Amino acid sequence: MKKAATGAVAFGLAVFFFVSSFWIVDGNYDPIGPRLVPQATIVLIGALSLWILVEGLLDLRSSKASGDEKTAFAINAGHLKSIGIVLCLAVYIWVLNSRLVGFEIVTGAFLFVAGMIIHPVRGKALSWLVGLSVVLPSILNFVFSRLFFVNLP
Repeated sequence: MKKAATGAVAFGLAVFFFVSSFWIVDGNYDPIGPRLVPQATIVLIGALSLWILVEGLLDLRSSKASGDEKTAFAINAGHLKSIGIVLCLAVYIWVLNSRLVGFEIVTGAFLFVAGMIIHPVRGKALSWLVGLSVVLPSILNFVFSRLFFVNLP
């Protein structure tokens, strides 16, 4: 049941964002315009959500046929990690879009917090995580701003 509901919600969001992508202004007559990447991503998400929906419906049908209906909703550690990552990503996107803090600081904080949520570490591994959280955003900022001439927020 949860798989089918997740697939249906994700497919609905994919359809909404695909329709919304037509509002992206195409200022030139290039056949590959600014809509290509968002629409390709949304189509991929829609296809994957349809796959999840079909799997959920097949699981639901087979569980009803065998009489194994699960009515309890249990939250385990994996669910909590997933919820934490999604909330962390939502805060990251919001702060990055609001331009309260620069790209390097926000990305470094996101990498550190997400790393601690996924796999809490101590000692030498913690220093590696901190180093990665500092070095990777700096490298990304250098590559995009100096080599690709794309200014990051």
